[in-house]
Amino acid sequence: MFFVMRHGETEWNRLGLLQGKQDSPLTALGRSQAAAMGRCIAALAGDTADLALWSSTLGRARETATIVARVLGRDAEAIRHDARLAELDHGAWEGRSFTQIKGDEPEAWTERYRDKFRNPLPGGESYVEMLARARRWAAERDHAARHVVIAHGVFNRMLVTALTGLNPETLLDLATPQDAVIVIEGTDWRFEEAQPPAP
Repeated sequence: MFFVMRHGETEWNRLGLLQGKQDSPLTALGRSQAAAMGRCIAALAGDTADLALWSSTLGRARETATIVARVLGRDAEAIRHDARLAELDHGAWEGRSFTQIKGDEPEAWTERYRDKFRNPLPGGESYVEMLARARRWAAERDHAARHVVIAHGVFNRMLVTALTGLNPETLLDLATPQDAVIVIEGTDWRFEEAQPPAP
């Protein structure tokens, strides 16, 4: 079983900027979302002692994972970090908004979205390449064990594919909210809401 989540909201998320391999810290809402996702997993899992905790190596995921671990009653040292869980490399588009990119580079934008799955971002990575690393990571896991994975919005679409065998092109635009946990059991998957408390 896998409990998969996206990191909490970051400063760049709030500004609408692509992060990719770049980073920005969690906002207060992002930290609240991380705690809520931890509580959601605790409620779903019951005993949390056997949960394997995994995180992307990027700072926003590491910060989220530390909060989730604390909620689950685990030490931060229990978290295993793996670079293969990192977000899609957005190359030259990192730090910019979709509006800026479409306005500044309309031809590159059109070319990338002519085949969103196979075409890499300028200087960056394609979904095909990201799916390959998601599959390598998934192939090394014991699917009978229980895993908590803290990663990223775009990456998690391909991780769902890697774990369930679904057609990846059907998940290219899957919403990956920062206040929900994706629960994967065998080839079945679902979202579980993890609403943070109102401020």
